[in-house]
Amino acid sequence: MLIYFRSCKNIFISGITVRNAAAWVQTYDQCNNLHIDSITVDSRAFWNNDGIDIVDCDSVAITNSYIDSDDDGICLKSHDPNVVCQNILVRNCTIRSSANGIKFGTASLGGFKNIRLINIKIFDTYRSAIALESADGGFIENVEADSIYIVNSGHAIFLRIGERIKGKKGRLDNIRVKNVSAEIAATKPDAGYDYEGPIEDMPRNISPPIVIVGLPN
Repeated sequence: MLIYFRSCKNIFISGITVRNAAAWVQTYDQCNNLHIDSITVDSRAFWNNDGIDIVDCDSVAITNSYIDSDDDGICLKSHDPNVVCQNILVRNCTIRSSANGIKFGTASLGGFKNIRLINIKIFDTYRSAIALESADGGFIENVEADSIYIVNSGHAIFLRIGERIKGKKGRLDNIRVKNVSAEIAATKPDAGYDYEGPIEDMPRNISPPIVIVGLPN
């Protein structure tokens, strides 16, 4: 990783370009009061190039930034079952990815709550523009996505709960999505980029643009 902060507080990062990491580009793990503003992520050197990873943090703002990454553009994760990733704002950002634009999970042991995604532009994104995935027993609640502009993506919205850890089912509550404009790709959304997502037997862009996946009961 090019940047890794663990258990830090009062962080302000602005005006930098972060390019071609060997793994996740930058990770902020159990940090408090983080503001990332007006940065550029240009990382297409490896499959695992998440643009920004926010792990079990509290009070985060990511604003006015441009992210082009091979893996998830902005990824919220919860690695600790006793901690919650919460009070997050992502606003006025443009994202391109050979995975997902904005993703919650799949690492989701604790939870995610009070998260706002406002005025986001996502283009040429292979999987989903916005993916909320609770697969490890954690929860996702109180999420608002407003003014989302999607051009050339596999899915527009992908919501999923799972039971990757037996006996621990995830849950989603109070998810609000409004004012979305989406153009789903006619062909492979990330064709021609340095690293492309794999060829699939059932490409996402020929299934419904919005997918909601639950479990029995």
